[in-house]
Amino acid sequence: MEIVKIVGKKYYCEDSIRNLIGYVTDENKTHKYIGAIGTNADEPEKMIQQMEAVKEGFDKKHGYRQARHLIVSFENDEKITPDIAYFIAYDIACYYSDRYQICFGVHLDTDNIHIHFIQNTVSYVDGKLFSGGPWELEKFKCHVDSVIFRFSVAGLNPVQVLDKFL
Repeated sequence: MEIVKIVGKKYYCEDSIRNLIGYVTDENKTHKYIGAIGTNADEPEKMIQQMEAVKEGFDKKHGYRQARHLIVSFENDEKITPDIAYFIAYDIACYYSDRYQICFGVHLDTDNIHIHFIQNTVSYVDGKLFSGGPWELEKFKCHVDSVIFRFSVAGLNPVQVLDKFL
């Protein structure tokens, strides 16, 4: 069963985008399984520059949460290949891409493949800051579940959604 986690840090530091994208796209962890929507998908430095440009363009580079960090991980015994994980990551990233830049890296440096996502908190459409609560997280988990179901990855169970949110 996959696990969806939102990293609870606020990331107010001006270097947050640079540090997070550097970590998520680290070639030693990803073996070049990186991607993005709304930014250059192949060059981490350009991902950083383009996310920072949106923040600067809407005057939201200082004093605001800079990024949102999400992780989707899979159990050790699930039959996930790096290629499948990359395509799953791209489809998951599409959930926010109509308003927000998002990049991802498929990490292969542990026993279980997992995907890190970094979402710009400033909308490239209108400059509004991302604000999502528990309901939004549950909708995102349902999206993750539907993506994994579409890929028909053997042995994966649906994301468990609390009954009160259905």
